[in-house]
This record gives sequence, C-alpha cells and structure tokens, in this order.
Amino acid sequence: MDKKLGAVSGGLGIVRVMAAAWLISVMISAVGMVLASLIFYAVGEGQNRIRVSVYVVVVLAVLIGGIYAGHRIGYRRFLWGLALGAIYYVILCLISVVSGCMAAAGWQFCLPFVLLCLGSGMLGGMLG
Repeated sequence: MDKKLGAVSGGLGIVRVMAAAWLISVMISAVGMVLASLIFYAVGEGQNRIRVSVYVVVVLAVLIGGIYAGHRIGYRRFLWGLALGAIYYVILCLISVVSGCMAAAGWQFCLPFVLLCLGSGMLGGMLG
C-alpha cells in the first residue's frame, strides 16, 4: 500500500506524532475523568457506573488519539493505533505501580482495560 501524500516518515517524525497522540489521549482522559467525577459527585452514583464511565472515557480518549496517529502517519494505521493503545496502557500501569494503586485494581479491572485500550487504539488508527 502506498503512503499518503504528506505522511510522516522517519523515526523522529513518528516519535513526535506518537507523543502528540499520547498527549491528546491523556488530555481527553483528564477532562473526561474530571467531568465524570463532578457528575457522579452531584448525582451520587455507585461503583458500577463509575467503572463503566472510566472505561468509556479511556476508550474515547485512545480512539481519538489513534485517529490522530493514524491520520498523521498515514500508513499501517491500525498498527500505529495499536501501538498508541499499548503505550497508553503501559504508562498508565507504570504510574499505578509507582503510586501504589495497582495492587487494589486486580485482574478484573486490568484485563478488560488492556483489551479496550488496544482495541480502541487500533480502531482509531483504522478510522484515521
């Protein structure tokens, strides 16, 4: 498959695009989590809805970041979206381990979370 006109090539260009896509995903996640927490604080919802809202916010954030990465890089878009989902998940896990929160999460949260990050990143890359 041919590269799109104006597609990013070279290692440094790809690193810049992936870093920008990751930052976009993190900013969208932060804004989404703040909005969700304010809504749940006002309404007083339970744990199940909070967990679902975390999944939804992260899926949307990684999806939009994957769209950006796939569009900017222009070739093998699904792989770059998948890579963005993996990078997002790994960095989030590293932050969780350093802060001491990973032990409380358990596999019931981690396995679906990694699958959602990888899947939404890949879908976003294909849509980009």
